[in-house]
Amino acid sequence: FVVSSEEDILNRPSPKWLVEDLIQESTICVLAAPGGLGKTFLSLGLARSLATGAPFFGKQTQKVKTLYVAAEGAAAFGNRVRAWNHAHPSLNVPKDAITYVEQGVNLKDPQSVDTLREMVKTGDYGLVVLDTFSQLSYIENENSNSETAEIYRAIKRIRDAREGTSVLVLHHTPAGGGKARGATAHRDNADTMIMAIPVGENGQDGFSLSTLNSDNGKQK
Repeated sequence: FVVSSEEDILNRPSPKWLVEDLIQESTICVLAAPGGLGKTFLSLGLARSLATGAPFFGKQTQKVKTLYVAAEGAAAFGNRVRAWNHAHPSLNVPKDAITYVEQGVNLKDPQSVDTLREMVKTGDYGLVVLDTFSQLSYIENENSNSETAEIYRAIKRIRDAREGTSVLVLHHTPAGGGKARGATAHRDNADTMIMAIPVGENGQDGFSLSTLNSDNGKQK
């Protein structure tokens, strides 16, 4: 047990922002969006903003390294990175600022989780991106709160491998948007729930991001 007095709690410093008003240090954040809307490209852009300490859509960021666990769409990452670099020619991303894990991760397997924990700790990563929950969790029933909660316990172990590290979990919503797909344990276990809301028919005009309760988001 860790026992704290009320004075200890009141004197504790406020959490620091990894991304201003969006993602705090030492938290679990879920980014939920319909398939094909662009959440992977958005996450790659976030990682590259953090790699340089550049603003992310006008939000101030900390300069940290990212461990990107890619279970789907990794073959196209080169094109996405080149597109981002072309659009941001003045930003020079350090070569060791982003590391990709393209296979072998199973969040249901304790040994796999331990390997990720060791990578986070020894690599000094400030952000871990899990892309996506459905491909990395290996659960049999995505509507099962017990199975989903078990995976989030593993994700918390990854987060706790290094002080200050946050984990961004990419997840899906139904095609038309709305709540995160599957069990309510996603929302229950997330400190932050970012909803990507399509603009225009099927997101043809892009999307907006919201953590508002009214948009099914969450921000502790």
